[in-house]
Amino acid sequence: MDKRSLLSLSLLILFGCAAPRPEPVVKIPVNVRTTEIVDTFSPGNIQVKNVGETMVERSNLILKKGFIAKADRRIKLRMASGLEKTIDISKGQTVTCNYILKDGSSVCSGISLADPGIIRPAYLYYYQFIIDESGNLIGLIDSISNDPVPMDNVAKFLFGKTDIPQPGSYKRELVYNGKSRETIKVSYREYRDDFTRPALNQDLSYDLSESREIAFRDMRIDVLDATNSSITFRVK
Repeated sequence: MDKRSLLSLSLLILFGCAAPRPEPVVKIPVNVRTTEIVDTFSPGNIQVKNVGETMVERSNLILKKGFIAKADRRIKLRMASGLEKTIDISKGQTVTCNYILKDGSSVCSGISLADPGIIRPAYLYYYQFIIDESGNLIGLIDSISNDPVPMDNVAKFLFGKTDIPQPGSYKRELVYNGKSRETIKVSYREYRDDFTRPALNQDLSYDLSESREIAFRDMRIDVLDATNSSITFRVK
């Protein structure tokens, strides 16, 4: 028997009697969108803002496709071991899409769930959400094996589309906090990466008796009028 025949026989013995495996899920990576620089002001235009409102905002965004939950929902799942579990989705919860399936559905960040029927380190019990373009949660995928996790019912119209800021994104804003005598008070806030909380928060004050121009990063702002309840200004 030649080597080629021997190899063919070996492969037949190894795989011929094995149960057919399901076709693996084909996942196409989701690309990060081009960086967008967004300003909430137009130089030269006069603006009026009330106390607590953002005067100016500058964002440098690196975005990825995602979804945001439109309502609270409790969902039942059936794990590989047959164990039933429930997961709670909270209104406002966001998920980032990492892959697209052949049918156009998105595979997004999900949830960690332990299943006693699978022997695996605890940190690897992670299941990703499958969400279609209508915002329906139609299933889950085991992030290691790519096996589906059955759902009792499709969670219809649970999610809406949104953009998720990625690492490297930032947002800077100046918020008006009122006036005391000739001094105006503002807060400078800087958000980074996922924007969940300010990375920097500073309370600033400017004495208008010295100058009616205030500086914000690379911008110059003329204060035309200011009271304890509102401010009128123009970005140069």
